[in-house]
Amino acid sequence: MNILEKFCRVSSGFTLAEVLVTLGIIGVVSAMTVPTLMSNHQRTVYVTQLRKVYSEFQQAAISQINSQNAINLMEAGVRSDAAMQTFIKNQFNVVKDCTGDPSDCLADSYKNMDGAAVTSYSDTGAACFALASGATICAKYAPFTLQYLKASDTNADGLDAVKKEFTSKSAIGDLIIDVNGKEGPNILGRDLFLAGILSDGTVVSEVSDVMKVTENCVINQTTGEKSCTNNSCENATGLVSQGAAAHCFDSIVKNNWEMTY
Repeated sequence: MNILEKFCRVSSGFTLAEVLVTLGIIGVVSAMTVPTLMSNHQRTVYVTQLRKVYSEFQQAAISQINSQNAINLMEAGVRSDAAMQTFIKNQFNVVKDCTGDPSDCLADSYKNMDGAAVTSYSDTGAACFALASGATICAKYAPFTLQYLKASDTNADGLDAVKKEFTSKSAIGDLIIDVNGKEGPNILGRDLFLAGILSDGTVVSEVSDVMKVTENCVINQTTGEKSCTNNSCENATGLVSQGAAAHCFDSIVKNNWEMTY
């Protein structure tokens, strides 16, 4: 055996100790990174499902408006809870009608991200349907006027308006979205969201007629006063017509369809 053959033979493998150390390092790295990767993946799944419902609703609204040669949903006949129900049944791939008993399509209970129970997550009279995509939507006809602070009245953070000049948009109701129906985790801000429906069918995050949600603060339409008492969706316990609950949808849209919270 020459020197080269002897060197190759001696250097051709790893010892048991080296293999065990390597496996240990891989295990530690996996334990540190896999949970984060799984969590980020799940966030992406929720947002993808939410965006799909968002797009489908707006496409359905356009179809309804065009079919009636109208300029908005109200002119297209969506002027009552019954009309909202008909609109959804005609424009969506519905697999189950839960109007009158939303519990057939929604989970038995929901929590917020702080673990507290979320109440009023179904709206009396709302048209509720399970869709072929696996999502559940509940739409309530309740026309109101959304108020927006004009840019000239706000500073850089969009909050400190003193005498308040508002611009308005016409809305026709609330939209509750559970992106995966009864399937868990059934948490507000993860798979359960609240949005508003404008008369042109656009789905928006601001759903209250008395406040504008921005991060953890609200601005009162009447007084122009700012309140920052932690009104974000992370601890919202009421859903229907609650500005705090709408913050979840608002945050995702503003962050280019990413769940950053």
